[in-house]
Amino acid sequence: MKWSLKNAFKLSCPVLVFPVLFIPYAFLNSKVLVECLGCGCPKVNASGEMIHDYFSANDFTRIFWLVIAVGVTVSAWVLSKKVLEKKWVRVVYTIGIFVVSLLVMSWIVRSMMWS
Repeated sequence: MKWSLKNAFKLSCPVLVFPVLFIPYAFLNSKVLVECLGCGCPKVNASGEMIHDYFSANDFTRIFWLVIAVGVTVSAWVLSKKVLEKKWVRVVYTIGIFVVSLLVMSWIVRSMMWS
């Protein structure tokens, strides 16, 4: 493989999904999901016990961003087959993208949690 700026850009493209989806999802989360699913804030019953046994916007946010992280990893693997020649380099690249995706996903989920 001839290393070029074009190939470097291609290999970094899957991770760009996170910033592209962040703002629209944050808007959707605050305006629609919280209204439909609830905020996930702990509720207290009449006897003072905390109850939290329902599917909330927090749960939906976790699932959504996990699906995005897995999708980014799969797309990185497929893309690496076209750009990178050596299999071990593809594996290292894909594992790196997976780790970065999980880190970015955890930051996004923590920033969008309703408490």
